[in-house]
Amino acid sequence: MTWHPILTREQSSMADTWTEYLCASPVGNGFVLGICTHELIGGIPDDWYDDDGELLPGYRDENGDLLLPAEYEGRPVEGHDGEYLLGPLDQWNNDQSALVRQLSRESVRESLSQVEWDTADADEVLAALGRLG
Repeated sequence: MTWHPILTREQSSMADTWTEYLCASPVGNGFVLGICTHELIGGIPDDWYDDDGELLPGYRDENGDLLLPAEYEGRPVEGHDGEYLLGPLDQWNNDQSALVRQLSRESVRESLSQVEWDTADADEVLAALGRLG
């Protein structure tokens, strides 16, 4: 299933903070809404850094920032969060999804409630689904 991000929100626990994405995927005559996060590929390898903790030339851009490879260990890389490489968006909890059968404010509000997303975002989500459809 290909997920298209619509909105984001920050979530946190006592130990961590992460970004969740409200995503949509077209299916049949509607859309599936789900909460997605980027797949955690793994830590940024230590051998990308010199002894002083600076990125080696092959792993930094012209500004000295981390230059991400297209793939790492055969998996696509889409970003990083601190010391972790991130892969594509994937559904956070496969049980937590909702089908939007019709593009109406009420249908979208109901689906947002099912995935525990703020229903005040219904108009923005409805507009995004209209663009995807």
